[in-house]
Amino acid sequence: MILEEKHIQKGDILWKKGDHVKFAFILGKGEVEFFDCKDEAVEIELGSFVGDINALSTNGKTDSNLRANTDCTLFIIKA
Repeated sequence: MILEEKHIQKGDILWKKGDHVKFAFILGKGEVEFFDCKDEAVEIELGSFVGDINALSTNGKTDSNLRANTDCTLFIIKA
């Protein structure tokens, strides 16, 4: 797999419930947050690996929402 650097802006939605998610990423800079989930909102720390493993492994739909809280740099891993 090859990492692709991607810059996103504050407020961008990375994915939402029902999307077919075909990538995961490492958070290089900024803050992202899972929101409108069953539990309370969850912020992700720098250097974290983020992906919906169920959606990636089964080509299924995600059951989460993810947005950028700040301008971010992501290192994308495509499935």
